[in-house]
Amino acid sequence: MRYVTQTLNVHFTTRFSDGQHRLGEFEEATDGYVVYDAGFQFSFPWWQLQHQAVLTIENIFDTEYRQHLSRIKSVMPEPGRNVKLLYRLIF
Repeated sequence: MRYVTQTLNVHFTTRFSDGQHRLGEFEEATDGYVVYDAGFQFSFPWWQLQHQAVLTIENIFDTEYRQHLSRIKSVMPEPGRNVKLLYRLIF
């Protein structure tokens, strides 16, 4: 879901996968998962430059999950919550 104006961009994303239980000869089963992400971007002009402030949160609820085709899924899960803050100056 996305909301966009001239200065504001807000998005909410859902990533999901069903469990994988029909396996090949050397594969391991993986459970299904649902992961939520969100982001906020604010743009504004100042001193003849375009400024952007961006906040992104991936895996909001810190869900532990494993992608079926990951080569390291038996060793470790996918990354947990990730928060990014970015300030961009466009000239």
